[in-house]
Amino acid sequence: MFHSKFDSNIPNESETGDDVREHSKESEKSESEDATGNSDRRKQEMNEERENDKTRDDICDKTEKDSPLSGDNPCRTFFEELDEITKKCKVPVESRQWGYLFSDSGEDEATGEQSGDEDEYGEMTGDDKETTDSEFYDTDLDDPPPKPSTEESEYGESDFLICRQKYVDACVKFGNVAPQKRILQELEKKNLSVAYRCLSARDIKPLCVALVDNLRVESLNLSHCDVRDEGCIHVAQLLTDNIVITRLNLSSNGISHVSMRSLSHALTCNRILQHLDLSGNKLDDKAALLLASGIAKNSTLLSLNLGGNLLCEDSGLILGAGLAENKRIQEMNLSWNQLCGKGTVGVLKALEMNTTLTSLDLSWNGLLYDGSVAVSKCLKSCKTLTSLDVSHNNINWNGAYVISKGLAANSTLQVLKIGNNPLTTTGAMDLVMAVSGDDSRVRLLDMIDVAVLGEAELMAVMVMSKRKFQLIHGGVVRTADVLGERKEREITAMERVISYMKSLGLRPLELLRAFDKSAHINVSKREFKNRLKRAGVPLWRYELESLAQTISSRSTDSSMGINYKKLMDEVQHQVLSERNRKIAERVKREKRREYHRRILNVNLPLEVLSETDEEIPRPTTTLSDRSGSVTSHGRTLSRTTSKKSVLSLPKIPKSVSSHPTQPLEIKQIVPSHRPVKTLSMCAPLGCPHKPEKKKLKKRRKKGAAMKRHQEGQSWMSVKII
Repeated sequence: MFHSKFDSNIPNESETGDDVREHSKESEKSESEDATGNSDRRKQEMNEERENDKTRDDICDKTEKDSPLSGDNPCRTFFEELDEITKKCKVPVESRQWGYLFSDSGEDEATGEQSGDEDEYGEMTGDDKETTDSEFYDTDLDDPPPKPSTEESEYGESDFLICRQKYVDACVKFGNVAPQKRILQELEKKNLSVAYRCLSARDIKPLCVALVDNLRVESLNLSHCDVRDEGCIHVAQLLTDNIVITRLNLSSNGISHVSMRSLSHALTCNRILQHLDLSGNKLDDKAALLLASGIAKNSTLLSLNLGGNLLCEDSGLILGAGLAENKRIQEMNLSWNQLCGKGTVGVLKALEMNTTLTSLDLSWNGLLYDGSVAVSKCLKSCKTLTSLDVSHNNINWNGAYVISKGLAANSTLQVLKIGNNPLTTTGAMDLVMAVSGDDSRVRLLDMIDVAVLGEAELMAVMVMSKRKFQLIHGGVVRTADVLGERKEREITAMERVISYMKSLGLRPLELLRAFDKSAHINVSKREFKNRLKRAGVPLWRYELESLAQTISSRSTDSSMGINYKKLMDEVQHQVLSERNRKIAERVKREKRREYHRRILNVNLPLEVLSETDEEIPRPTTTLSDRSGSVTSHGRTLSRTTSKKSVLSLPKIPKSVSSHPTQPLEIKQIVPSHRPVKTLSMCAPLGCPHKPEKKKLKKRRKKGAAMKRHQEGQSWMSVKII
């Protein structure tokens, strides 16, 4: 049952009689007041509604009669009919809106209001507009390549600086390669990244053509693109002609030694590239031999990443030779290789000549003890290295002790990462003590997963109070490890007695006379122990008993006392044993030094040469290079330029070409501060240029005597020259 708006004045059944009467009186008053004011309004509204209904019915009937589909009436225009309808409905001109005639909802027809998302012609605008599938799924196959625009871009430069059209033309020219929309979009950015997109040599070639004259892209990321050697050759040729790209990432692309010739030549010619990443490839000793030439001759490269390759010991020697000649590089990453001891020595020995390298990563290379010796030597001599990473290299406590010696003498290193090694608590303590010196500048000592003692952490806190310092370790333990534990040599009781005599300046006889008041020079064991105890010699009771028993039984004398002879025998025995101990320690130290010298005695090649430019595959996509060329004859190499020859070696005769040729002679690099000994061509073989002073003086005296004898003069009148 429906109620009108006036039903609210009807009282409920639960109301009492008095309440009903009062409520009815109030309602009658309100109705009488409202009746006078609202009666006229209600009548007007009802009349207007009736008129509108009639006009609407008339309009519908007329439109059906006048429609072009019914009867033979001429078809009038759409807007003329709308004007007639509005005139009959008396709609003002300002509020004429025709959206309600085209609306599907009943509310829009009744009110005649236009929705906010439609324009005046009924078309949808904004977010409610229907979208197609091509806008949701952006693919390179469905959409054609955009046409190059010659208008000014948002950077204020034209398309000739971005080279989109050149990329599209190169795709058509080199095998009808499908242009990639991602590349077209990235060509106008400073950082062009197409990582993890499978790009073959055919796909790389048009991109390199477009980047030759591109003046926008400064960083090129081609990591995990499966470029291979063919694509790397195109990228290398790009580097010889491009003047903008400063950062290149070619990691994880399956690159081997085949393309290293071109890349080495590009590094020699390029004067812009600053960062090169070749990690995660298949570079081996052959690749290192070809790449080292470009490293040695490059003057702009700041960082080089060769991590995660197949570099072995020989690669370390070759790269060390190239690094020694380089005068610009600052960061080098050789992690995750197989350099081991000999290769590490070659790389670190190059730092004696290189004065620019500040960061070196040698983690995961198996340095062992030999590598620790090289690290210690490098820390003592190198004054530019600030960051060193030798983590995960199986360095034990002996290696940590050797590194601590070099670390204590270093005053430039700031970051040392040596974690994940079997250093034990002993090696960790040695390193912490080395960095706690006043001359040390280490602010980060990373020994992750290495347990330390509480004393090491306490010492680190003391270092923090002096300077900015952070120690990372694997936890604090209460007791030291059994492996690598070093104990001090125990001092015997006789050594303490001898030190007591030295402090007082006494001889054994004087000591015995001081103990023997009867002047028989014979003391009992009990009296000897009491005298030592009174004298203040720092010995325990069991040590006194053992010493007295040892001295009394030293000789075959039947007397159980201690006399002068027995005391002297014991002193001599102690002196000889101490001397033998020192000799043994000296021999051991000398053997260790000799072993270290053999480890560090590694010869680096004097100069690393590349192969001929004629053998380098050069794509025809970019400009030709006019720099120096390198020619080779078998295994003998020579490098020439357009002006003069730098180094030339003789050709191998054809008759001997079938036999294996001798390898190129490797000369040792000699630092400039050490003078080189030369031989005189007129002197006999093995004789130095200048004779010794004694022999020269002897010859002069003999010549002067012969001259005096011939002239008959005395020695006072002859002037010795």
